[in-house]
Amino acid sequence: MATADRIGIMLAGALATFKLSTERDRAPLAVSESDTRFRQIADSISGVFWLVELDPRRLLYASPNAEEVWDSPLADTYADFGKIYRNIHPEDREMIQQGSSDADKTGYLDVEYRIIKRDGSVRWIHSRGFPVNDTDGNLFRMSGFAEDITDRKTELERIAEAGRLLSVGELASGVAHEINNPLAAISLYSESLMSQGLPNPVINDLKVISDQGKRAATIVRNLLQFAKKSSPEIAAVDAREFIERCLALKNHDFRVNNISASTNVLLDHPEIAIDEQLMTQVLLNILSNAEHACVGAHGRGHISISVQETGGSTRINISDDGPGISAENLGKVFDPFFTTKEAGCGTGLGLSVSYGIIAQLGGSLWAESDGVSGSPFQIEVPSTMGERLAEPPSDSGAAGRPDEPAISPLRLLVVDDEPDLRNIIVRLLERRNHKVDAAGDGDEAWDRLQDQSYDCIMLDLRMAGTGGQELFQRLNAADPVMAGKIIFLTGDMANSSTRSFLDPLANLVLQKPISIGDLEQATAVVTGNGQK
Repeated sequence: MATADRIGIMLAGALATFKLSTERDRAPLAVSESDTRFRQIADSISGVFWLVELDPRRLLYASPNAEEVWDSPLADTYADFGKIYRNIHPEDREMIQQGSSDADKTGYLDVEYRIIKRDGSVRWIHSRGFPVNDTDGNLFRMSGFAEDITDRKTELERIAEAGRLLSVGELASGVAHEINNPLAAISLYSESLMSQGLPNPVINDLKVISDQGKRAATIVRNLLQFAKKSSPEIAAVDAREFIERCLALKNHDFRVNNISASTNVLLDHPEIAIDEQLMTQVLLNILSNAEHACVGAHGRGHISISVQETGGSTRINISDDGPGISAENLGKVFDPFFTTKEAGCGTGLGLSVSYGIIAQLGGSLWAESDGVSGSPFQIEVPSTMGERLAEPPSDSGAAGRPDEPAISPLRLLVVDDEPDLRNIIVRLLERRNHKVDAAGDGDEAWDRLQDQSYDCIMLDLRMAGTGGQELFQRLNAADPVMAGKIIFLTGDMANSSTRSFLDPLANLVLQKPISIGDLEQATAVVTGNGQK
């Protein structure tokens, strides 16, 4: 910005020497030979140099590319300077008029505003003005520089949005961890009660509790997905076939809602490197939103999908002919739980989850809209990607399930700082004839391990005081065999430090909330009573 200001001040001095032609009034300035070099420079830049006389207000000079930047015939602007306001966005006109009025008194102008071009597109313009004084020091003209900053502004907004959503993702991760602990207790207590031969009305009520707990667990998993915490499995996929498969999944919905679709794949190489399952989820989320927008606007619509290469990346554009996203909502569409749909028509997690998925793939997802016509969603992912590790199963449960649950009694240790969760796990395991000890933190567990050997240890990772990670490291140094019998319990797979700790280990991990079956299968795997 400082460089632009210096250029503007230099322009003020240079343009002050311009002389009006005596042959043509209200026409471009006839510059002297000494101004020719400046004129050549002004005509070659991408922005607009301009000179305005203040009384009466009229345009004295604008570099030729003014027509492209302002999208207004330059001859019309010379004839009537007021016509420059006709394509300014209605919401910005009052601000521009006030800024111009103030500039008439000071000679200084610094405004950003939008114009609506003749093709309907919206562009951002930044205009800066500087005073030009006569020989007596009186302000009589303004010179300045205007440029189209749409691309720069969009990129800055994307960077700011990415930073904001990263913060939201970290918050979602922390909230998800806190919710997972009570959800785990709800799941296990309700499952336990349903197996105790209670009257059917009670069983039905417990089933409602269990189902709602599972629903909440699904939302938590979506939050963790938004927080970018799973490892995609990247493979080469034919782009055209992939798009067709996604559209096939929406075929019924599109048909009954009068939605047509078209595709255009422009790739030198047909294969793209993606996690097909995750990318399918992204496309279906965006297609569903486009469908909803079209149907809500006029009961039918058209959606187009294009794929092309751009700067070493693959870009997927999904456009519709719906009403578009308003300016006030454009910056919120990827926020968790934000939705403009009616109550009961969505959770507001689809686009936020999609944003997290694309971030995992090393790409970008953004929306564009002028608030008038359809809102294109742009997905950009690297064309080539390095090898990635597979994600542990995203649903609760151990990695690997045995054919049969454990059948022989075991000596088990349950370590968790949530009393309700710890107690129900102990009770459920004891009902299966296991001998179970419990500890509320790592120090208490360590004391028990000094006097007792266990077939399996169920260890929560995050606890007050000595946590699971510290206990594991201490035990691994003293008794690696026993450390290998640990099953980690966690509701915090979203945390990067948790993942970096667990990824190199061969130990099983149960992601909260867990079920009775998860407990049986995991202990069977660790103790050799099941198949890993």
